[in-house]
Amino acid sequence: MSNLNIFTTIKEETSQYRDNIAVKEDNTSITYKKLFSLVDKLSNEFRIKGLTKNSIVAVQYPDSHEYIIICLAILSLNAIIAPAPMSMSKSELTELITKLNASYLICQNDSKNDTSYTNVYPGMNIDIIQYATSKPEYHDKLCSMNPAFIRFSSGTTGTSKGVLLSHQSVIERTDAANTGLQITNEDIVIWLLNMSFHFVVTILLFLRKAATIVICGNQFPLSLLDELKANKGSFIYASPFHYKMMVDSDMFTPNLLSHTRLAISTAMKLLMTDAEAFYEKFKLELSEAYGIIEVGLPFIHTPFDHNKRGSVGKKLTPYEAKIVNKDTDNKGQICIKGPGFFNAYMNPFKTFEDLFSDGWFNTGDIGYLDADNYLFIVGRKKELINFAGMKIFPYAIEEVIQKCSSVKEVMIYGQDHNSFGEIPCAQIVLHDGYQKENELTEIKKYCYKHLSQYKVPKKFKFVNKIEKTQSGKIKRFL
Repeated sequence: MSNLNIFTTIKEETSQYRDNIAVKEDNTSITYKKLFSLVDKLSNEFRIKGLTKNSIVAVQYPDSHEYIIICLAILSLNAIIAPAPMSMSKSELTELITKLNASYLICQNDSKNDTSYTNVYPGMNIDIIQYATSKPEYHDKLCSMNPAFIRFSSGTTGTSKGVLLSHQSVIERTDAANTGLQITNEDIVIWLLNMSFHFVVTILLFLRKAATIVICGNQFPLSLLDELKANKGSFIYASPFHYKMMVDSDMFTPNLLSHTRLAISTAMKLLMTDAEAFYEKFKLELSEAYGIIEVGLPFIHTPFDHNKRGSVGKKLTPYEAKIVNKDTDNKGQICIKGPGFFNAYMNPFKTFEDLFSDGWFNTGDIGYLDADNYLFIVGRKKELINFAGMKIFPYAIEEVIQKCSSVKEVMIYGQDHNSFGEIPCAQIVLHDGYQKENELTEIKKYCYKHLSQYKVPKKFKFVNKIEKTQSGKIKRFL
């Protein structure tokens, strides 16, 4: 296995841009030169604490420029990062550490009396907790892969999987992603997503290309508003939730995005109604990206085709794609082949080659390629609702119900039924000022007008919020 290191690669590729701003957050600006100096100092501290090559390190730290410094320091030592979102409970964190036989946990120290690591960077108070772990039976095989990350899937379809990525895989998938994103040292990236879930392909790519990453912080949406005013952001990486909020809020005026060349929507399905509303207000199309933890970003809708709104675009050049097990509408399972794929699953340990000997990865998503090879995703195989032998895709129903003026958010799921196999059901969050007693009839009427009768939800439930995973995806299995 190659001895490549993503941190070394970043340093080499940005050698001409050391004075460029690497990261901005609030009133803090860090050049690439300063960033690498801070990483070197912190990695020395980590080494003293016992972190070595192939140590598995769980990282539970708030999204910030400090998070970036911590991760780069770990990678520089050829240790392995296991991201643990801040939203993860203590029991979930313990389970993650146990599953991975993690040696260390790096987390934030909030004690006002502890000044640990302030010599590295003011305010960077870090706890390093060491765990006495035994080596798993697959340890030697894992180490031979030059591992960089172990990421757990978000668990939208059942058991969460530990996904192992090597340094080489990270480099390959960031190279592949940039054939579509075209990031350069002149880009100013407005960052809104959770770093625990969106660090590998994006943050590391932005750093490789010497771009400036503007972290919007926790005071959303005011932090986003402030950063858009202060920085001429050329690139936005966010979720449909963020873009919908920008549409709905009068604080966000069209001129704020006058310098934006590309706005990527990812992490969850972008509804057509939201995409249309965003374009109507800002005259900027949202380019949907199809991200898969095992693969990277194989599809990005860029350059954007107005006639293909709702698609995640054509495959990026380095990849191959095909649809298998098609139905009569040519919809089937999406399979992808290409560079930067994951190296192994953890617990039980299975290599990619063991699982996919022909190199084709079945994503578990259902979609179709149109005549121009644009990919449209209609749902996940496990989300498919089988109503009396007829297939129902939740996204299609959500698109319709979302158009009701009273509906703020909707989630469609299947429920077992003795006669029909499964029936479609709906959870709905209403906008403020609407009463469920008044809206149920209207929503049903709208559904019967715009949907085939068998697709109309057989049960409606009004809720205060739609439950989501830690990465922001809808939990459909209730």
